[in-house]
Amino acid sequence: MAPSVQLEDAAPIEVKAADIKEMTAKILGAPESITVTKLLEETYEITPMSKTFPDDMANVVDALRESGKVWWVGGDRFRKPESAPDFIYSVPDPFQFVVSSAVDEEGEPIDVELTDEGLSTSLRKLLTHPLATDVLDEDSLPAPKTMPATLRLVLKSIHRELGTFPLCQMPTGFLGAEPKIQELIFIDTQGRELQAWANLEARLLYNLIDWWFEQPVESGAVFNITKTDRPNVFEFAWEDQADPLLFISPQRMEQLREIQSRSDGMSTKDVLIEVMAHWHKGADFLTILAEVNVIRRSTRRLVASLLSSYQCFYQRSGSPVWHYDGKKVDLGFDKTKKKFIKK
Repeated sequence: MAPSVQLEDAAPIEVKAADIKEMTAKILGAPESITVTKLLEETYEITPMSKTFPDDMANVVDALRESGKVWWVGGDRFRKPESAPDFIYSVPDPFQFVVSSAVDEEGEPIDVELTDEGLSTSLRKLLTHPLATDVLDEDSLPAPKTMPATLRLVLKSIHRELGTFPLCQMPTGFLGAEPKIQELIFIDTQGRELQAWANLEARLLYNLIDWWFEQPVESGAVFNITKTDRPNVFEFAWEDQADPLLFISPQRMEQLREIQSRSDGMSTKDVLIEVMAHWHKGADFLTILAEVNVIRRSTRRLVASLLSSYQCFYQRSGSPVWHYDGKKVDLGFDKTKKKFIKK
């Protein structure tokens, strides 16, 4: 009778140079990326159900990375070097912030940023809200103690237009810290796959434009991504309801674009006045920030500073909503805020 082999005795496979050479040839000959999961099954008949699978995967990933002949794009995914689209290596120009040089009658700058001490308490807290941040306007945050498996994410109009998404809406550590360029696969509720690219240094996801334009909401569409048991593969699903604070209707987008068409030479304060004049019952900071950014790319701190320092903008006690009083425009800048202007 043959001796039975105990599962505990199973040892990781020995990765031979010839095997790595064969795997490398497969990767270099493929038009898309290839996963080590697939290579393990094809080469050794090892599947994720195998007891040694985690060790085998780690060993093959390490060996392929050390070979220097193929490009590791995160998780267990490899591809031919230099085979990503060129546009994933830089932040698109429309994300650059407009610096206003407008001055008042006394020659003082109109659009000034305040330190935290000069901002209203509610705005100080909102500056750290993920929906207030954006690419080139974010703070590095520690990873959460418990990493969620599913993220609720909100699409802003500029990212819809450019086919991108800001990593600042994702908690630190949701994607692996290495490599800096990663290929992600999204699978929607119909089973369709979309290849996306994450650039951890540019802090953007790219190559999403096809799915962004499939849904009609220009600003505020909500989607969820959920981790799967496959590295860098995520389930993707749109929610039925747009985000109430970032949603902008088609009619309102037309109004904002009309303001944009005549905004050259306007101070950002005047842009803000145009936005606020629409909201007779007031508006939340996140709504105001989103609308200002349709007209002119502006930082969260600048918009918060203008609301906090010009006397025509105010909040009622206990309310999160901001109001505009056209009769107080001539009162101008609140002089008590002058000491808080950022140098």
